[in-house]
Amino acid sequence: MPPAIDEAAIRSEVLARGAEILIRENWLTPSGRARNAPMYEAVIENPVLKTSRVVSAKYRREAESKAREQLVRWAEREIRQRVAEAKRDLKAQAAVAEEDAKAELQAVRDILRATLTVNDRIDWNSLIDRSPFRPTTFSPPPEPEPPRGPFFIRLLVPIWRRRLAVYHELVERHRTLCQRKKDAHDRRQAAAQASYETARDGRNARIRRFRESFEAGDPASIEEYVTMVFERSSYPASFSPAHDCQFDRQSGTLVVGLTLPVPDVVPRISGYRAAKGQTSLEAVEMKKREFDAFYDDAVKLSVLRTMHEVFEAVYLPILDNVVVNGWTTATNRSTGHDERQCIISVSATRESFEELRLDRVDPSECVRSLRGLVAGPLSQLAPVRPILEFDRHDDRFVESKDILDDVPEGANLAEMPWEDFEHLVRELFGKMFSEDGAEVKVTRASRDAGVDAVAFDPDPIRGGKFVIQAKRYTHVVGVSAVRDLYGTMMNEGAARGILVTTSHYGADSRDFAKDKPITLIDGPNLVHLLGEHGYTARIDLPSRRPRAAR
Repeated sequence: MPPAIDEAAIRSEVLARGAEILIRENWLTPSGRARNAPMYEAVIENPVLKTSRVVSAKYRREAESKAREQLVRWAEREIRQRVAEAKRDLKAQAAVAEEDAKAELQAVRDILRATLTVNDRIDWNSLIDRSPFRPTTFSPPPEPEPPRGPFFIRLLVPIWRRRLAVYHELVERHRTLCQRKKDAHDRRQAAAQASYETARDGRNARIRRFRESFEAGDPASIEEYVTMVFERSSYPASFSPAHDCQFDRQSGTLVVGLTLPVPDVVPRISGYRAAKGQTSLEAVEMKKREFDAFYDDAVKLSVLRTMHEVFEAVYLPILDNVVVNGWTTATNRSTGHDERQCIISVSATRESFEELRLDRVDPSECVRSLRGLVAGPLSQLAPVRPILEFDRHDDRFVESKDILDDVPEGANLAEMPWEDFEHLVRELFGKMFSEDGAEVKVTRASRDAGVDAVAFDPDPIRGGKFVIQAKRYTHVVGVSAVRDLYGTMMNEGAARGILVTTSHYGADSRDFAKDKPITLIDGPNLVHLLGEHGYTARIDLPSRRPRAAR
């Protein structure tokens, strides 16, 4: 009969081994943008299980706590594995391993359900630090010991009195020294307390200012707040996407970039069985069709979870629409290069999304009802065009100038400085697009065939990115200008191009734009558009041409 397995000894050995947790600061988001505050990360591993993980959190103590919790879970798994190995029972090992594998798969299937019972709002009060200063206690050194000696010494009064006098002098010096040390300790404590309370009150003041700017609708504060929500969102270790976001206040739209794990790193083991010879275990993987459906659901559940967390956490009425673009970075097998591409894009308004019963929906049907964009099975990583992207960090963008209200009634646009004309076109289209919740930005002056203004329209059907060029010409706009605009549209990934001029277009220009998403606006149409918005202007090219010639 084999000896009994001492499970307690195995447990004691594993738990006594411990592990060192090193915390590091990370000042960059997954997309490479600088953070306002660092994320704290801990790299942990279990060499026996041959597994490792990076744990991150907003605060150092939270990162350390999460890391310890994961180490404890790994330790329990190692204990079970070692007990099973000690029993040399392949069936027991297979049962333990299969239980872990199924739990890992179920955690992915529960990605959406896990967040439905959690309040995703940031508790502002929990961010306020109310911890008092904890002073250290002053511990004085021990007093000198009184004189001692044989009994007969005390009979020698003069000698004994001298010893007592020396002792009392030492005690007095000791008490004076202790008082000085205590006074110095109290001063240091007072200074430390003042410094602690100043730093604590400063952090609390920043949190209150952050809350005020967030509730006032400041885009940067809303983006930081949503980033905090995402960083607190706990996903399974085997399927943990990264988030990045941008908010457009004018349209009330938040665009979330969801960096998804590629299929190669997603778990696909559904069980274990004894290998031939009954000496080891082999993994049982899901069949391709089953895994494709599993990965497809995981991605769509992550998209729906992201939308749910945003709408639940951001209680401001200013947020009306959320667009989630799911991105992957995978190796192109034909070129060998890593390519980042969007494989799913979904948009929803707050009103339509909050009507959903997320605990009962089928992820594929729900994404389809939201008119999400998917090109075939997601495991194939087929790219789609995002419904909406805000590249509002483009260095070309400059602050817009208001021109329209300063243009005199009946002013000749042909005589306007070319930079002012570009701003006028930007402002005009800003008024036109704002009626549909879009935003228009003007780029740096370049006087080339580049982009003069960019419009972002959040509408999932007819919206997207529009590039606008303004040409303050006195002669016919040739086909080369229209051809250059079309090339710019391709480079920018724009849905439409708009060319505005004070002059007019030739037949070849109109023929080129005929079957393309290009809108040509000549001088008379520009004057008409200005008139529709209450501005009276004119274009007198003959009066401009002599000056241009000179």
